[in-house]
Amino acid sequence: PQTPNPKPQPLVSYVFVSEVNIHFTNSACRCVSSNVLSLFNNLLGTFPQIEMLIGYGSGVFPQKNHQSNRMVDIILVVDNLREFHDRNLAIHPEHYSRPTILSKELVSRVCSKLSPVYFFPFCQSDHIKYKYGVVTKEAFLDDLNNWSHFTLAGRLQKPTYFSNHQVRGFDEALIKNRKKAVALKVNYL
Repeated sequence: PQTPNPKPQPLVSYVFVSEVNIHFTNSACRCVSSNVLSLFNNLLGTFPQIEMLIGYGSGVFPQKNHQSNRMVDIILVVDNLREFHDRNLAIHPEHYSRPTILSKELVSRVCSKLSPVYFFPFCQSDHIKYKYGVVTKEAFLDDLNNWSHFTLAGRLQKPTYFSNHQVRGFDEALIKNRKKAVALKVNYL
């Protein structure tokens, strides 16, 4: 009698991501230019009520053969979106397409209905181009924990720079986000 063929073995073993130790630190800030660090410090002083500033992308972490004038990408985490826009409109009216009462209402509506992050592109400070997105800490943590929009979760799976960190639950949410990304990648292989 013939023996049945053994069950084929998977090419990739599964990794139990709960055992993977995913740390994050700002040790990567050694890679961030002094101009970009200066920009972050300047912005922390000019934007109202920021719970956290996050820098990401090739404008923050230069890559091989990069252009030195890359745009710096920033996420600002705030407690109250409406309050932030009230004050920010007074400080930075040039960031809004139409600096009127209508624009801050529209921004708040877009953030509550379509995407939790509203981006302000084409800003500049001391000859450094940057864009920034503003998000509430509730929407920020929800996206990291649940991938509800994946707008922020995907960005924070890459090298990031954190400043002015005051968001309770962020450390745990970031680790959970990165573990889910590793699990998805390993299981997808």
